Amino acid sequence: MMDENAAALGEVLARLLMRTRRLVRDYEARTDTAETVILWSMTIGHEPSPGRRG
Repeated sequence: MMDENAAALGEVLARLLMRTRRLVRDYEARTDTAETVILWSMTIGHEPSPGRRG
């Protein structure tokens, strides 16, 4: 009985850990994307286009 409970608890913890890792990965991906968009948008209008130099 005790071994069954320990096994069930281990399985639940393993699933929770996998879900947490997925959530962290997804959050980091969204953050990286948002940061890239912000940095990109800061460059708009600050550099001359190739046809309008000088």
